[in-house]
Amino acid sequence: MPFKNIKILLFIFFFSLSISAQDRKVLETTRINTPPSIDANLDDKAWEGVNVAKDFVMFQPGDGDAERNEQRSEVKVVYDDGAIYIGAKLHDSNPSEILKELGERDDMRKNTDVFFFIINPYNDGQQVFSFAVTAAGVQIDVKFDIEGNDDSKWNAVWESDVKIVDDGWIVEMRIPYSELRFPEKNVQEWGLNFLRSVKKLNEEYTWNYIDKSTGKFVQYNGLLTGISDIKPPTRLSFMPYVSGYVDNYDSKTLYNYNAGMDLKYGINESFTLDMTLIPDFGQAAYDEQVLNLGPFEVKFDENRQFFTEGTELFSKGNLFYSRRIGDVPTKFYDVQYGTDLDKYDIVENPVKTPLINATKVSGRTKGGLGIGFFNAITKQTIAEIKDKLTGEITEIETEPISNYNVFVLDQRFNGNSSVSLINTNVVRSGEFRDANVTGLLYDISNNSNSYKVFGEVKYSHVLPMPDSLKNGLQSMIGLEKTKGNFRFNHETRLTTEDYDNSDLGFMRFSNIWEIDSEVSYQTFEPQGNFNSYSVSFGVYHDRQFKPDHFIKVDLSLRGRATTLNFFSFGGYLRYSPLGKYDFYEPREDDRYLKIPSYFSGGTWISTDFRKKFAVETYIGYSHSAEWQKNSYSFNFSPRYRISDKLFIELNVNRELMFNDVGWVNTTANGDIIMGFRELRNLVSSLGSSYTFNNKMSVNLSFRHYWADIIYTDYMKLADNGDLIPTNYNDEHDITFNSWNIDLSYSWWFSPGSEISVLYRNSLLSNHTGAGLGYNENLNLMFDNPVQNNISIKLVYYIDFNGVKNIFKSKRN
Repeated sequence: MPFKNIKILLFIFFFSLSISAQDRKVLETTRINTPPSIDANLDDKAWEGVNVAKDFVMFQPGDGDAERNEQRSEVKVVYDDGAIYIGAKLHDSNPSEILKELGERDDMRKNTDVFFFIINPYNDGQQVFSFAVTAAGVQIDVKFDIEGNDDSKWNAVWESDVKIVDDGWIVEMRIPYSELRFPEKNVQEWGLNFLRSVKKLNEEYTWNYIDKSTGKFVQYNGLLTGISDIKPPTRLSFMPYVSGYVDNYDSKTLYNYNAGMDLKYGINESFTLDMTLIPDFGQAAYDEQVLNLGPFEVKFDENRQFFTEGTELFSKGNLFYSRRIGDVPTKFYDVQYGTDLDKYDIVENPVKTPLINATKVSGRTKGGLGIGFFNAITKQTIAEIKDKLTGEITEIETEPISNYNVFVLDQRFNGNSSVSLINTNVVRSGEFRDANVTGLLYDISNNSNSYKVFGEVKYSHVLPMPDSLKNGLQSMIGLEKTKGNFRFNHETRLTTEDYDNSDLGFMRFSNIWEIDSEVSYQTFEPQGNFNSYSVSFGVYHDRQFKPDHFIKVDLSLRGRATTLNFFSFGGYLRYSPLGKYDFYEPREDDRYLKIPSYFSGGTWISTDFRKKFAVETYIGYSHSAEWQKNSYSFNFSPRYRISDKLFIELNVNRELMFNDVGWVNTTANGDIIMGFRELRNLVSSLGSSYTFNNKMSVNLSFRHYWADIIYTDYMKLADNGDLIPTNYNDEHDITFNSWNIDLSYSWWFSPGSEISVLYRNSLLSNHTGAGLGYNENLNLMFDNPVQNNISIKLVYYIDFNGVKNIFKSKRN
């Protein structure tokens, strides 16, 4: 870009720093002496004569339009020494049409009206606490930060009730101060907003206007005044648990019993300590296993609640991948695939490293400094092999006692900008590798949130073995227009060959220079026949950093639209006109596979989810003329709401590839063998839930993944990346199956307390040979032993303030 153009962009950016923020609505609350009963009746004396928040404006699909008179909303807020109370009257001209599908706690996908109470006690535009109740009485609580990250795994303990009445529905809430963080001062001013979703109209309204074109939703709160002389309570709670497991596999039955506790303590008004002692994650959702033929590991979602709740600070810079903690031991595969099975039997080789405990401390000071500290310790893991002749048992350490640590400093300023420092550290005892990674990040926006500059510098220091050392660097810089219909984004990222954050993070590429540019146009209110639409065009150029070498140039065009009837559709085209030099698929340094030019495209539709029956579907295709490679993918996801209590969803994904090329083997003489192959994948999943009420439900989750790989030809990789004939002819066809069934029951019998029962049926099978029919594959798959597991877990919530009040009342 010419220097003159850069100066123009910088002028626009810094000039707009002087633009003032939008006006804010103000609601003055009232202190009460007698709290209202939380019964969805607003006839308590506490609600008499207090100010009303009204005159909501449209958030979706319009932009600031006045609310419909028949759907008007009126909200009152009062407080006392222990809690804040919300009473809302949500008018509706036809209450019988109010949608109120039941669901589990925190499930925001259901077909139901919802009312949100959004509060920011620090009034800093950085993070909000969101407490919501559906028209069916289901609670939802989420924390959002300025960057759009949400912590939906956060579960506060609060009270609510709802009631459908003749002219709408009523919500009543009690939020104890123990579930909030606020400054210790005499007079409080809190950021405040309310949001109402009217599902039958697919419309959302907010009390304070939100400029959704900026994406900085948490900055557009009104102001709650009138709160004074309240003190942050002692924030201390315990969640002890007991659990029992019965596990049956290959005619062997094992019994296991566990007990432990999670602890949450408010160190002061800003910081919270979370600790798990003798954790138990046996009921976490299963991983969606796939057959991985590529050079990179599969990244799985984190399903353990302790590692998903309150981790927004630790996620900065993408340096923390919590699945590393308690993951597969470092030398598991050395034992599993390196043992001479002619001489030894593998007696035991644990696939997971046990977690001893984990602790995290996080919070933000009055000056906007966020501080996060995370630490976890895992046990030593031992594998055992037995000599077939002597019967002697040999123990092999596959993972030593290890310590994982993350430390974060995140300074917010100007209401929408930040500079962050993050350090991750892994220390393993003995002759295992240690690692340390430090990152400096910045994200600076102007006052109007219309432009931002952002970037990062990360340095990794890895000690793989006692006598070796590896240091690496990753850096990135970007400029983005973040407001308005027309936007652009440009960023450049450099990763050196020795950069490695994989001990506590996740990475795929190194020794690469990535240059990405995108332009887009999008709407934020209905136009013509559309509620919204967007289109974007991108150019993505990758080069190997050292030595400098071309990798690829991709051109991408994407678009999506939603009609006035809430029918959504979209598609994409991607073209690589110069092909690609793949430096990773050969699995050897300084070698690459030359891939000819190719293109891909796809289209999708999604029908109106307010209907009892809705469907999403996707069709994709890619083609490479030189290799005659063709790939087809199809996804079909129908869902049916049988009643407000019973829901069922099916997902079928089919993928076919012909003349795909990938690494097969590296022979003893150093030849890299690549194979032309046919891939046939079929993924079938079924999800169903029956919700008895807003505290009790039964859920069924089923998934079958089937992959069939047939090699049609083998070629040798030449030094220049071409494929040349070879007489290699080993057998590498494979069929892989992953089968999972989870049937669970959960009952929130008391605020914060739950009983859960889970039956799990799982199976992994991997065998040579391919080309089987579906039924034949199932029969062969079930020749393998199936793992059956039944577990029950009781978690009980104990609040220090509640216990203290009980003893206080007894003394009085």
